[in-house]
Amino acid sequence: MKKKVLIIGADSNIGKVLFRYLKKKNFLVIGTSRRQKSKFIRLDLLSKLNKWPTINNLDSIICCAAITKIEDCKKNLKISKKTNIEGIKNIIKKYKKDEKTQIIFLSSSHVFYGKKKFIKKNEIRYPKNVYGKQKKICEDIIIKNNGLILRVSKLVESLNALISKWSANLNNYKHISPFENLNVSLFSINNLQKLIFYAIKNDKRGIIHLSATNEINYLKIGRILADFLNRPQSLVIPTKASKKISSNRGSHATLKLSRSIKKIISIDNSEKVLKEFLK
Repeated sequence: MKKKVLIIGADSNIGKVLFRYLKKKNFLVIGTSRRQKSKFIRLDLLSKLNKWPTINNLDSIICCAAITKIEDCKKNLKISKKTNIEGIKNIIKKYKKDEKTQIIFLSSSHVFYGKKKFIKKNEIRYPKNVYGKQKKICEDIIIKNNGLILRVSKLVESLNALISKWSANLNNYKHISPFENLNVSLFSINNLQKLIFYAIKNDKRGIIHLSATNEINYLKIGRILADFLNRPQSLVIPTKASKKISSNRGSHATLKLSRSIKKIISIDNSEKVLKEFLK
């Protein structure tokens, strides 16, 4: 019998990819969206629970609906708390009928202080920003409900808007000013979908880390982009993020991967991940 998988937020950037990928893997996949005009079932995390659609007999639930921008979580604290925290509570209440139902939650390296590299999954969590604090609370809820936490670093595809903006400048021989004091550890959507497929197939619970084998700063990203576009490095002018921005993020972004995960999916360094994305 096919496993029945529910993706909350199936029209998000990650949700769309997972929906297509898991269908190809012969799962029965159901998607939800808060948008009125969507091919997916309508579900708004901010609406009352009695208005949520009824979906029974689920094997796995993947939570892709959330407010993920650090600044948005802080500026819209009430909404982000209701979406990110109360949303998870209601998803569990509505759709996780028993222990057999696996719930998969996408967390972040921001649950840690970011003071050192390659953080182990059992390290003490000490988030520096509201987004990380909300993720930490959600992690506790997921663990209490015997779910799976996927802690991830930076999805390279999430840089698309920034890279498009920088590319437009560089192609017109205008300078860009990337931060030299902010680090990211890049992984691809391909890594993530393979990991989630493995997690569902094997009914994994607990915590799994996904990160590149190193971290790079935004200045390095800008320089790699300039090389890719065959533009002079003189157009890439380093700058430092303000204390207001840098204080909300840790100095480091890499997560420690287990040996078993390294065997399942091919993990590259951040430079290679970025260059593959640019192709």
